[in-house]
Amino acid sequence: MAGIKRKIFYTMMIENGVVGVKEQDGYEIEIDGEKYNAYTNHYSTAYIIDEQTGIAVLTYYFSEGEEQEEIEILKKAKYKLLEGETLEKMRKSRNRESYKMFEAYKRAEELREQQKEAVSREIEADRKNGKGAE
Repeated sequence: MAGIKRKIFYTMMIENGVVGVKEQDGYEIEIDGEKYNAYTNHYSTAYIIDEQTGIAVLTYYFSEGEEQEEIEILKKAKYKLLEGETLEKMRKSRNRESYKMFEAYKRAEELREQQKEAVSREIEADRKNGKGAE
């Protein structure tokens, strides 16, 4: 597919009633002149994600029996999105304040990862220096 490349990105997720972000390994695709993120999961579902809000614009269900490359599945999802009015509705609602929180969630996740790395380095340094947890 023209204009498609591998990409690691974040999506908005709600898990156990808690809103946060989750890192995804997928693709960046171009749809109607704009960049979107897309990925498939192990449950025969493909997602097209608005890059600006992290929210799924389209959830596309495909048959596990469809022995297709991930790229082909994402092409089908893209065409399904272009068929309906979903894309235009999303564009109109994209500037709502609630959608603008995505950048804050991404930054919080990045800081959490940095903190985990710092703690791991400190534990390793303490172990090398013969110190226990204090």
